Amino acid sequence: MYKEIVELDSLKLIGVTARTNNENEIDPEKSKIARTAYRYWSENLANNFKYRLFPNITYAVYTDYESDECGDYTYFIGELVDTFKGQGNEAF
Repeated sequence: MYKEIVELDSLKLIGVTARTNNENEIDPEKSKIARTAYRYWSENLANNFKYRLFPNITYAVYTDYESDECGDYTYFIGELVDTFKGQGNEAF
């Protein structure tokens, strides 16, 4: 694996999310990231996405930080798509 810095204007990502925090993630009973990723992979959710730009390239994103390392944030896992049109809830 190698690292590459790429500057992009915007991305259209489709997938699943979980709102969590670091305290919950160290507790197996409260952890959401592993369950979210497991669901994504075990249910092959990406196969339901339309207009996939690069099938089998998966994005895992940590975003929407509430504050610092103690606050809530959103975990996302999914793929890049060309458009959101026609992406109904049946994909999830």
